[in-house]
Amino acid sequence: MISLPKKQTNEENKELEKLRKDIIELRENVEKNYHWELLKEWLILIGVWWGFSFVAVLLFSLIVNFASITLPEPIEPQKLLEIAPVVFTATITINGLIIGFVPLISFFFIREIRERERDLDQYWEEDKKEVKDEKLKLTNAYYNLLLMLGHNIRSGVLRYTRTFVLVSVLMQMLLPFFYIVTAGYDMAGLGSFIDLMFLYAVISGLLPILGIALYQPALKFVRYVIVEREIWRIEPED
Repeated sequence: MISLPKKQTNEENKELEKLRKDIIELRENVEKNYHWELLKEWLILIGVWWGFSFVAVLLFSLIVNFASITLPEPIEPQKLLEIAPVVFTATITINGLIIGFVPLISFFFIREIRERERDLDQYWEEDKKEVKDEKLKLTNAYYNLLLMLGHNIRSGVLRYTRTFVLVSVLMQMLLPFFYIVTAGYDMAGLGSFIDLMFLYAVISGLLPILGIALYQPALKFVRYVIVEREIWRIEPED
């Protein structure tokens, strides 16, 4: 029986152990609902923006009511009526740009995922010629999980984009209604406040998709030893 050198055997065992750990981590990531993860991040951002705004208004009201502070003369209702159309127009314009920008980012990101999946298929076809036995099974499981992860991320991004566009368009349709009602009852200040809340919501929806689309891990060289051969590849860092 021909035995492998001890050093080479240890390196192969370390490589197999790393594959097992990577497979466990990949399984955890594959099981995530990326649609919900993106939605949750969006809801948290909306809560932060809206909560901060309401707390700021509340604190300002308390300070005015209970502290001896001399405030300047309030803005005349006529001035608010002049400002409200400007805020409304700006909100509609910015929201429209963002609603069109999010699908564009999503489609470019999905195309990049598909290109990486094609690269994975190519790598796997090359690796199948080099590995065997337990490492073949582990490598096969590793690549399959990578492909599943790419599919789940792609599906999650598409579903999030659809949800974002539907909700944002609904808010765009509601903005003219609130503008007309608040202007009709001389509540231009409230109308502008609602405009800003909707603007915060739409901007917050852009951030999760930017976060996942622009994330690019650094690369490192990884050395594999397979039966007296050395193979170098470039892989993402952990």
